[in-house]
Amino acid sequence: MVNERSHEIGVRIALGAQKSDILRLVFSHATRLVAAGLTLGTISAFSLSRLLASFVFGIKPADLLTFTVAPLALLIAASVAI
Repeated sequence: MVNERSHEIGVRIALGAQKSDILRLVFSHATRLVAAGLTLGTISAFSLSRLLASFVFGIKPADLLTFTVAPLALLIAASVAI
Protein backbone atom coordinates (compact mmCIF):
# COMPACT_ATOMS: atom_id res chain seq x y z
CA MET A 1 0.00 0.00 0.00
CA VAL A 2 2.82 2.38 0.88
CA ASN A 3 4.51 1.69 -2.45
CA GLU A 4 1.28 2.43 -4.34
CA ARG A 5 0.69 5.66 -2.41
CA SER A 6 4.29 6.90 -2.47
CA HIS A 7 3.36 9.84 -4.71
CA GLU A 8 0.61 10.94 -2.32
CA ILE A 9 2.94 10.54 0.66
CA GLY A 10 5.59 12.60 -1.14
CA VAL A 11 3.07 15.37 -1.78
CA ARG A 12 1.99 15.33 1.86
CA ILE A 13 5.62 15.61 2.99
CA ALA A 14 6.22 18.44 0.49
CA LEU A 15 3.22 20.28 1.91
CA GLY A 16 4.62 20.01 5.43
CA ALA A 17 3.32 16.79 6.90
CA GLN A 18 5.41 15.42 9.75
CA LYS A 19 6.73 11.87 9.87
CA SER A 20 4.28 11.11 12.65
CA ASP A 21 1.40 12.21 10.40
CA ILE A 22 2.57 9.90 7.62
CA LEU A 23 3.03 6.98 10.01
CA ARG A 24 -0.43 7.58 11.45
CA LEU A 25 -1.88 7.60 7.93
CA VAL A 26 -0.22 4.30 7.01
CA PHE A 27 -0.98 2.58 10.31
CA SER A 28 -4.59 3.72 10.43
CA HIS A 29 -5.24 2.46 6.91
CA ALA A 30 -3.56 -0.87 7.63
CA THR A 31 -5.40 -1.22 10.94
CA ARG A 32 -8.76 -0.64 9.25
CA LEU A 33 -7.98 -3.32 6.68
CA VAL A 34 -6.89 -5.80 9.35
CA ALA A 35 -9.94 -5.04 11.51
CA ALA A 36 -12.30 -5.50 8.55
CA GLY A 37 -10.64 -8.78 7.60
CA LEU A 38 -10.72 -10.11 11.15
CA THR A 39 -14.35 -9.10 11.57
CA LEU A 40 -15.48 -10.67 8.32
CA GLY A 41 -13.39 -13.78 8.96
CA THR A 42 -14.65 -14.26 12.49
CA ILE A 43 -18.27 -13.77 11.46
CA SER A 44 -17.84 -16.18 8.56
CA ALA A 45 -16.11 -18.77 10.72
CA PHE A 46 -18.74 -18.49 13.43
CA SER A 47 -21.57 -18.84 10.92
CA LEU A 48 -19.89 -21.88 9.36
CA SER A 49 -18.79 -23.36 12.70
CA ARG A 50 -21.00 -26.45 12.38
CA LEU A 51 -19.27 -27.36 9.14
CA LEU A 52 -15.85 -26.57 10.58
CA ALA A 53 -16.53 -28.76 13.62
CA SER A 54 -16.97 -31.80 11.40
CA PHE A 55 -13.50 -31.25 9.88
CA VAL A 56 -11.48 -30.37 12.98
CA PHE A 57 -11.31 -32.92 15.79
CA GLY A 58 -11.86 -31.73 19.35
CA ILE A 59 -13.24 -28.26 18.63
CA LYS A 60 -16.82 -27.44 19.51
CA PRO A 61 -18.86 -25.42 17.01
CA ALA A 62 -18.77 -22.28 19.16
CA ASP A 63 -15.47 -22.77 21.01
CA LEU A 64 -14.76 -19.43 22.69
CA LEU A 65 -11.04 -20.12 23.04
CA THR A 66 -10.66 -20.81 19.33
CA PHE A 67 -12.66 -17.74 18.33
CA THR A 68 -10.52 -15.62 20.65
CA VAL A 69 -7.02 -16.99 20.09
CA ALA A 70 -7.14 -17.25 16.28
CA PRO A 71 -8.06 -13.58 15.65
CA LEU A 72 -5.56 -12.44 18.28
CA ALA A 73 -2.80 -14.46 16.61
CA LEU A 74 -3.69 -12.94 13.25
CA LEU A 75 -3.81 -9.46 14.80
CA ILE A 76 -0.34 -9.94 16.29
CA ALA A 77 1.02 -11.22 12.97
CA ALA A 78 -0.49 -8.25 11.12
CA SER A 79 0.92 -5.81 13.68
CA VAL A 80 4.40 -7.25 13.23
CA ALA A 81 4.02 -7.09 9.44
CA ILE A 82 2.96 -3.45 9.47
